[in-house]
Amino acid sequence: MRILKFNSHFLNPIMFTLISAVFLVSFSSVANGVSLFNGYERAALLIKPLSFYILILVILLTLQFRLVRLSKKFALMTYLILFGFMIISTFKDANKLLVLLSFAYLFFSFYFYTQWESFLSLAALNPLYQDCDIEKTTLFKIKGVLKNRNTGEAKDVYLTNLDKRSGFLFFNDNIIVKNSDTCELELIYEGVRFASNCVPVTGQLNGMGFTYNPDEMSRSIGSLYKICLDRQIFKEL
Repeated sequence: MRILKFNSHFLNPIMFTLISAVFLVSFSSVANGVSLFNGYERAALLIKPLSFYILILVILLTLQFRLVRLSKKFALMTYLILFGFMIISTFKDANKLLVLLSFAYLFFSFYFYTQWESFLSLAALNPLYQDCDIEKTTLFKIKGVLKNRNTGEAKDVYLTNLDKRSGFLFFNDNIIVKNSDTCELELIYEGVRFASNCVPVTGQLNGMGFTYNPDEMSRSIGSLYKICLDRQIFKEL
């Protein structure tokens, strides 16, 4: 799966992971009283003991870019390991500044962890079907039509997941959706039509995640979501 449209819920946690590496080196510099600008050898001696922590940050960054669900637990583990390292480092001289920085990092890491957790739970990132599933169309109850306003092309689709702001569609054939496409989605459930404008945000070979405006008028996708919620149509695998 690939991201078609970047937003703050995706970019902010990734930026925080990058900043964590810089913060870690700066923290160690203050704790050891060594400046990074006092020559290459001193900088190398300072960074070498941090290799393990930088490695797990690189792994976390890779998992986040690949949208791996495991990245949620790995992020929590990484932030706690870094916080533990910082707290242990403060035991050397009980520096109040370092203690303050450690708990400031813990606060921000919790904030960005919850943001990442919320992002990964979006229906646009969770198709609720496996690539190995046979006859996928028999699994889905809601069928519809996706109209591309740029090209005028219309395709039959199946709704596989839906939440209050996003959803996921399955296509019968391979469609390459672009982030510049603007679409109108019409879904039919028990003979009733629900329609809304939607924006592609994620894509794969025969599927697309989208967002929509939940505040549109009646018989919109937002209205359909309330029905799906009451009837528990979509459940996690």
